[in-house]
Formats: sequence, structure tokens, C-alpha cells
Amino acid sequence: EDPANGFLPSIGEITTYRPPAGPGVRVDDGIETGTAVSPYYDPMLAKIITWGRDRAEAIRKMQRALHDTVILGVQTNIPYLLAILAEPHFQAGQTSTNYLTQHMDTWPLVGTREDEDWLAAVIFEFLQGGGKRVGGTAVTDESQAQYDPWNETVPWRNV
Repeated sequence: EDPANGFLPSIGEITTYRPPAGPGVRVDDGIETGTAVSPYYDPMLAKIITWGRDRAEAIRKMQRALHDTVILGVQTNIPYLLAILAEPHFQAGQTSTNYLTQHMDTWPLVGTREDEDWLAAVIFEFLQGGGKRVGGTAVTDESQAQYDPWNETVPWRNV
């Protein structure tokens, strides 16, 4: 779903999909890289479930799982879900059927961080390789050091 578009399906092709993994994380999905997303689908493409010893641990695991999820090619509701998880009333368990209208009405429904997230991912990946990686391969000749982020799959997504 695309929160910036009234939670309508975000149509297109999923160009990269990498679900999260780890202790206390479960993923139920029906997608993979190359899946075509039409406007005639159930907007829940994947469901991430986390559990922990208490609510705080489960929330931390969910935040990590959402950050680790890679979905490129379509818009997702991951930034919206992360905003909910960071909201103090949600963290305290003070929720009701009116929770979203009471606490999330002011959430920016415009993808204002997309460029910042993309740039941060590129810089991170560049620095991981000591500034000398091209498509995951070490560069021996400085003149070849033209990094192409599309040759990498790192924990970032099209948000």
C-alpha cells in the first residue's frame, strides 16, 4: 500500500525483494523479485510478525525487521509502520480502534525522506567498501571507481 496515495495499491514490478530474518521474526509473503503488482490485489503483499519477552522487545525486533526489509519497485507502507512503532502511545500499549485517527493524522503522507534514504544507502555502501567498490567488486585501478548502487542489494527500499 502507498500511504501517500490513500493506502491504494502501489502498482508495478517488484524489482528486488529481500525479507527480514532472524530470531523472533517470521514473514508470511506471497511475493518475490519479479512479481508484478496489479491494482487488483490484496494490498498486503507480505506480513512480518515479531515476538519477544515483552512488548518493548517485540517492537525493537519489528523496527529492525522493517529496516532490514528490501522492497524495490513499488511504494510500501514501511515508513508509516515505523512511525507507528515509534509513537509513545503505541509503545505504551495505549491503542484502540481510533488509534490511527487520534495519533497518526499528522503523519506526513508525502514521501519526503525517499531521496535522503537513497542517498544514505549509497553513502553507506560506498563507505563499506572503503570508497573503492564497483558493483560489489574491489577496484584496483582508481580510475574505475565509479560506484553503481543498482549493482548492490543493501537494506534499503523504495519508500
